[in-house]
Amino acid sequence: MKLTRMFLFLVVVLLATSAVTTFASLRALRTLNVALGQVMNQDMQRLIVVTDVRRLFRAMTVLEREHILEKDAARRTEQTHSMDKLRRQLVEKIGAYEAVMPDADRSQVATLRQAYDRWAELDDRVLALSTETRQGEAYALARKHAEDPVSWEDLIARLVDANEVRLRNQVAAAGVAHVRGRTVLLSAALAATLFALIAGTVVMRGIQRMMKDLLVLNTNLESLVDRRTQELRAREESMRLMLDNVSDGFFTVDREGRVSAERSAAATRWFGEADASVPFWVYLGRLDPRATEWLKLGFDQIVEDAMPFDAAVDQMPARLERSGSVFTVEYRPLRASESIAGLLVVVRDITKQVESERTEAEQRELTRMVQRIVRDKTGFLDFLAESHEMVGRLLAREADTDEGLRLVHTLKGNCAVYGILSVSDLCNAIETRCADLGSGVSPEDSREIGRTWEGITAKVRELVGGGGPSTIEINDDEYGSIVRSILQGAPRRDLLERIVAWRLEPTRVRLQRLAAQVENIAERIGKAPVVVTVEDHGLRLPAPRWQRFWSSVIHVLRNALDHGIESPDLRGRLGKGPARIALRTKLEEMNVVFECEDDGQGIDWDKIEARGRALGLPTATHDDLVALMMRDGVSTRDEATSMSGRGIGMAAVRDACEKLGGRVRVRSDKGRGTVMQFWFPTSTMVDDSADEILTQPIASTIGPAPVLRFLRSTAPPARG
Repeated sequence: MKLTRMFLFLVVVLLATSAVTTFASLRALRTLNVALGQVMNQDMQRLIVVTDVRRLFRAMTVLEREHILEKDAARRTEQTHSMDKLRRQLVEKIGAYEAVMPDADRSQVATLRQAYDRWAELDDRVLALSTETRQGEAYALARKHAEDPVSWEDLIARLVDANEVRLRNQVAAAGVAHVRGRTVLLSAALAATLFALIAGTVVMRGIQRMMKDLLVLNTNLESLVDRRTQELRAREESMRLMLDNVSDGFFTVDREGRVSAERSAAATRWFGEADASVPFWVYLGRLDPRATEWLKLGFDQIVEDAMPFDAAVDQMPARLERSGSVFTVEYRPLRASESIAGLLVVVRDITKQVESERTEAEQRELTRMVQRIVRDKTGFLDFLAESHEMVGRLLAREADTDEGLRLVHTLKGNCAVYGILSVSDLCNAIETRCADLGSGVSPEDSREIGRTWEGITAKVRELVGGGGPSTIEINDDEYGSIVRSILQGAPRRDLLERIVAWRLEPTRVRLQRLAAQVENIAERIGKAPVVVTVEDHGLRLPAPRWQRFWSSVIHVLRNALDHGIESPDLRGRLGKGPARIALRTKLEEMNVVFECEDDGQGIDWDKIEARGRALGLPTATHDDLVALMMRDGVSTRDEATSMSGRGIGMAAVRDACEKLGGRVRVRSDKGRGTVMQFWFPTSTMVDDSADEILTQPIASTIGPAPVLRFLRSTAPPARG
């Protein structure tokens, strides 16, 4: 406290000394400023003005003489204008001098004005004669300037002399003020220095006494520092022990991207050692080199603080993988006031957790497959066979770029319907990557799908074995009908044709499976309930020939649900009630027709037309719009989802339809719904194996007959 008081005393003394010196300096400077102001603001200004007056008088005299001697009329006109300008300037300068002149000059300035007026009056006459080219008369008249009783040259000379005298006097006064100011400043500085020396001597003696006390305090302080150092060392050892035994990787990063020396043992084990020259993105990139550039860009955004921290962190990789191990990365801000001073990075090894989640997902997927097999084994095996064929085509690279995307899209949709999400999610990720890169399905993508699909088929083989003999499915109505025909003694030929037709697949089975899939999809996307009706009209079709079409037609139903059917809330507001979808197969105009009808909001033809114009494709007719709707890359959705919106599904349906020689018809009314029809020639109803059976020895007694005749005769008539 004593040292503080003495220091404060010294500060007060120095402040007082500075104040005295400053006050004296200000007074001296004020005196000097007054003197200099008088010199600069008054005397110099008057001298400059009166000098300008003399210059202008002389210029007018010279210009008058040149006007008389000038022979060119245009040049004389210019000189006349110049003379007028000089006169105005002269009048202004005389007025300016009058504004600042002392009282002693008033009589001389008044005389000067009178001399100017006489000179100007005579000059006007001279210029007039000169303009009329009467130079002799003009010259004679100009000589009368010298006869003026008062010479303006003498008047101006006296004014200049008077102002020079005043200026010299003011300069002398300023010199005196300067000497006085310097004397005052030196005196004040000397007094302040003497005062400071006295005060400093007093303070230094006090400080010497205080230093003795400080030596005693220092001895005690050293012991205190040693004790605190030991406490800090123990705390650091405790922190190091904790960092060496936690399972997570911890380290901090400063604003320059440098990794701190303090880090957990797990971080060192995963990433290795790092000095200050190793940036954060390179250090963390040792785990996954693909993320290095990503980490650098994200870190730059965080440091720039151009966006909220959470938004910037979302741009950083949150998950890294290496050699089968999976790590999560968490970034926490280290703040100094309001700015980001650095990051705390927390890395966790979640490999076991991911494996556990994968095992659980596989178990759930296996459970769904078992449920599907129990519910509809034949349908599930048909799905597997169709999907297996698509995977085989991808692996064999039989499909071109567009068809490869269609296969992946169809495989995604069908696997999602049957609950095989591992394949569905993989296909969706591949679709997204292809869309982002604008590329097709790569060989590596195909191999990855093949590996995942092989795992699915291995599980199915464990569940259902290697398969058995093929079966023929008939319902109770068909069974009762054949029994009645036998009892009634129907011709053997008719009975044989009907039995051979059993080898064809009832479309009722396919439609019922599609109906179940519609209900499942509607539940998943929040469009349930949906009332699905099935009308098969007793039609049977050869399964192998129609396999690709049945696999792709799910896209029609997904689009109907996702694009067409409104949400339950919206349907309630529109008074439309539960959504309805009708699935039909029938014979019409000697064609096989598959029909899907919904009562949704209809197709947005305007948007289809706009997409067509953007692509430079025909949009003039309804058929043009239908063809456009079925084209690759065309969708009425602005954003793609896992369900639809990529513009691939309908192209896959069109491709499968055309491979059967079919064509598409679409009827859609806005707000009332859509009817999509696929028309196929009746030749698609014939199974090659049917002709082989009909030509076996048992048929030799009745002769071969086409199966088609039986199918046409037994199929009920189609309803509108």
